Amino acid sequence: MHVIEHAFYDTLPVIPVLFAVYFLMEYFWHKKALDLLTFLRVSGKYGVVAATLFGLIPQCGMSVFFTSLYLSRRITAGALVASYLSTSDEAIPVMMASGGQWHTILYIVGIKVLLGIAAGYTIDYFVKSKLYDGPAVEEGRKDLVHIGMEKSGSETIKMIKHSVSRTLEITGWVFAATIAIALILEYVGPAGPFTALSKYPLIEIPVTALFGLIPNCAASIAIATGYIQAGLSFSAAIAGLSAGAGFGPILLVKQGRFKSSFMILVYTLTSAIAAGMISYSIGLIFF
Repeated sequence: MHVIEHAFYDTLPVIPVLFAVYFLMEYFWHKKALDLLTFLRVSGKYGVVAATLFGLIPQCGMSVFFTSLYLSRRITAGALVASYLSTSDEAIPVMMASGGQWHTILYIVGIKVLLGIAAGYTIDYFVKSKLYDGPAVEEGRKDLVHIGMEKSGSETIKMIKHSVSRTLEITGWVFAATIAIALILEYVGPAGPFTALSKYPLIEIPVTALFGLIPNCAASIAIATGYIQAGLSFSAAIAGLSAGAGFGPILLVKQGRFKSSFMILVYTLTSAIAAGMISYSIGLIFF
């Protein structure tokens, strides 16, 4: 009951973010004149940069927003991976709360920005199919509300109902994942998974990156705690926090094609491990 209670309160903040995301997607889907995504430069050639910068916002739901855009073919695979790599979930607030971590926070943010932009544009350059190659999720939904230039009250109600329905659906998956992760961390402790790895950096980096890929804010909190309290190396923390993509992968796997979803996660994990290894190599050379 203790775990379920904490999972419930951890999931609550995601609900308004998800609802806002889905309602905006409904509202702007067929409105070229009021295309918020174009205004924010997310859909154009600067999409990777925009996705990287928006991904820095410490909120698990932000990656859900970009995942929805990818599944509806509004952004490229590179932009989605960039948003995943720059996402830090709750790690930044945890480090702020611990005090004396400001220089580390600046390093992490700077590295994640460079990593997101570099990896995003590299992926879009080399990947043959930049856009999602499955059926567009938004276009394929029969209950999608097509919005005209003037919306009636009934259309607004339909938009709200559809947004609420999708929000509750994804929230249920998030809640279930949160309980599963919380049970594991309750048993081993928030920094437990990393204590034994601190002596083996070349193993520590990929293992931490793989752990960070778990779609839950609890993973990023565990990595931040492991770095502050349990001797997790900076390079491993970079890898783990770069791989951490909030709740986005849950939506990606649930609604996307398996092959596309798998490749996005592989790109994210590979980029995160590379960032950790590069950071470790630089530390050996200069420190």
